[in-house]
Amino acid sequence: MPRRRPDRATADDIKRLLAGSEPLPFGLIAARLGSGRGLKSALSDLRDDGRVAYESGRYAWKDPEASQSHAEPPSRAHRRVAGRPMLGAKPRAIICVLRRPRRVLEAVPLIPSKDLRSIRVFEACGCSVGDVVEMSVATGTGFPRGRIVDAWCGELGADAISDIVCKAAGICDRRPGGLTRAARDASALPSAPDGREDLRNVPFVTIDGDDARDFDDAVAARERSGGWELLVAVADVSHYVPSGSDLDTLARERGNSTYFPTRAVPMLPEALSNGICSLRPREDRLAVVCTLQVNARGRIQSFRFELARIRSRARLTYREAGRLLRLGAGAGIDSALRSSLTCLHEATCALALARKARGAISLELPEYKPRLEDDRPVDIHAEPRSEAHALIEEAMIAANVAAAELLEGSPSAPLYRVHPGPSESDYRELRSIFLARNCSLPSHSDMRSAFVQAAQASENFGPANHVFQSLLIKAMQKAEYSPTNAGHFGLALERYLHFTSPIRRYPDLYNHRLLKAKLSGKQMSAKLIQQAASLGWHTSDTERRSATAERVATRWLASQTLVARCGEVLVGAVSGVQPFGVCVQIDDCGLQGLVHRSCLHPDQYIANGSTLRAANSGRELTIGDRVRVKLANVEPPTASLDLRLVSHPLTRTAWRSHSN
Repeated sequence: MPRRRPDRATADDIKRLLAGSEPLPFGLIAARLGSGRGLKSALSDLRDDGRVAYESGRYAWKDPEASQSHAEPPSRAHRRVAGRPMLGAKPRAIICVLRRPRRVLEAVPLIPSKDLRSIRVFEACGCSVGDVVEMSVATGTGFPRGRIVDAWCGELGADAISDIVCKAAGICDRRPGGLTRAARDASALPSAPDGREDLRNVPFVTIDGDDARDFDDAVAARERSGGWELLVAVADVSHYVPSGSDLDTLARERGNSTYFPTRAVPMLPEALSNGICSLRPREDRLAVVCTLQVNARGRIQSFRFELARIRSRARLTYREAGRLLRLGAGAGIDSALRSSLTCLHEATCALALARKARGAISLELPEYKPRLEDDRPVDIHAEPRSEAHALIEEAMIAANVAAAELLEGSPSAPLYRVHPGPSESDYRELRSIFLARNCSLPSHSDMRSAFVQAAQASENFGPANHVFQSLLIKAMQKAEYSPTNAGHFGLALERYLHFTSPIRRYPDLYNHRLLKAKLSGKQMSAKLIQQAASLGWHTSDTERRSATAERVATRWLASQTLVARCGEVLVGAVSGVQPFGVCVQIDDCGLQGLVHRSCLHPDQYIANGSTLRAANSGRELTIGDRVRVKLANVEPPTASLDLRLVSHPLTRTAWRSHSN
C-alpha cells in the first residue's frame, strides 16, 4: 500500500501547540504536529489575523481578545499593556515616545541615549504616535526591537510628567518606611552639646526662589574698618546624618536632590530636608558658620569656621530681597536686618569686581519656568534676575573658596569642584563661529582671556546674545567632583569645592564632615578617604542625571504650551547649523526647533561651519541670524519643534518656505 501522507496542519492544531508553550521555531512546530504540509501558509494567515506573533525565528500564540481590548482603549490615560516578554537578549525597560518617521513605527528614548537612538515597534497596542510608552527592549544583534508594556496616552499633567521622567531617568522617589522613621528620630536628637557659639542675635536671613522649601544657607554682614565682615551660615546636616547610617547610605545613593516644576525628590527625607535641618525663620538651628573679612577691593583677608546656633530673622525671596535693595524698606524688616542687607550688597559687589578682575567668565542665561494652573502649564516665562541673585552667588562662592583653602593639604581627601578648560578642537570651532560675526578671538594659548572677550562680545550681539552664551557654555567641559584638585576654569580659581548646600548635595555633606573633623582635631575614617575617587564619579553622574531629568520635564511642559500655537509665526535666532538644516531658538520660551533643508527654497545647501549656504542663489543662514518661523508641529515629550522658515525680520535677504 502507498504510504499515507500526514494531514494538513490546521489553526486549531497550531493553537493547541503554541497556546500553552514557549515560542517555538518552525522546525519544532512541524515536528510536533507531525506535518509540514501547508504549515507556513497557515502560520502566515494566523499572523495576518493577529493570532500568532513572529520574532527572531520563533512563533508565539497571542490571545486575540486581549489584543482587541487594547485596539480602541476606552480611556487614553495611563494603563498597563499586556504583552509577551521579548525573545533573545535580556530585555531592559526604557521610557520612549512613539514616532512614525517613515512607514515603520519607532520609539525614541525620552532620555537621550548614545547607544540607543530608536527602537522598532511591531505592535502598537492601541497607542498612537506621540504617546509615551514603556518598552521592554532587546538590544542583541540587528536593529533594537521592543514591546510596549506600559503607556501614558493623551495630554498629561505636570505631576504625571514628573513621575514619568523620574522613572525614565532611574530616579527613585520613594523611601522605605524605616528611613522615614529614622529621619523623625534624628530630628528629635538633642540640639547639640555645649560649646557651640551662640549667634542667634546675628540678623541672618535666607534668600531663595519663590518655591524653595529647604533652606541650606543664611547670610549676614556688618561693616568693619576698611571693608566688611561677611557671615555665611550653613545647616549642620552631618549632626543629624551620621556617616555610615541608613540615612547616609540612601543620601549617598541618590547623590543630590532633583527639582521638578511641581515637586522635589529630596536627597534626604522631608523630616530633615524641610524640617530640623532647614534654616527656617524664627527657629533655632545648628549651623557651621564661615566668617570672612572682605576688604574694599573684594579680597578675602582672613576667615574662620565655627560650630554655632543661629536663628534666621526672615525668609526672603529673590524678588523681595531685590526690592529691598532698591527701595531700602519692606514690611516686617527691622533696622538691623536692613543694615545687614545693605552691607551684604556692598560686600558682594566688591567680591564681584574682584572676580571680574581675576578673569572669571560671567554668563547669565535666562531661566525659563512654566506657570501652572490645575496641574497644566498655561505659559512659559523667563525668571528675572535681580541683585539678590548675585548677592547670594558671591557669598556662596566666597564660603566655598574658604572651605577649599582650609581643607587643602590636610590628610583627608576633600571632593573638589573641578572645571577643566575647553579642548583645542572645541575652542577652534567656537572661534570660527565668532569670526563669522566679525569677532576675532585670541589663539588657543590665551584661552582665559579669549573666553572673557567672547563673553563680553556676546553682550553686544543684541537679542541673539543668549545663543552665543549657550555656545560658550557648550564649548567648556562639564564641571565634576574629584579628590584631585585641577582648579576651576570658569571661576578662575586655583581651588574650589562645594560646601554650602549639604541638604541637597552629597559632596557638600561629605566636605562638611571633613571640615568638622579638622575643627575638632579628629581624623576621618581611612576607608572613607579611600572611597573619595569613586564618590566623585558617582556624584558627578547623579548630578548629570538630575540635571537631564529637570531639563526634560521643564521642556516637556513648555512644549505643551505651544501645541495650541501651531500655525503661528514666532521670532527666534539661528542657534545651530547642520547638513540637514538649521536649529532655531524661539525667543519667548527658549526652546529649539529644526528647519529642515527640505522645507527651504529648492537649492543645493552646503553646511560650512556656522553657515548654511545655498550653492545656486548664494543665500546664507548663519548662527545668530534673527529669523521668523512658522510653528508646524510640536512633540511635547521630547520638546521637538518642526519649523518652517518665513523670513529674516532684522537681517539681509528674505527667505520663503515652499512648504507652509
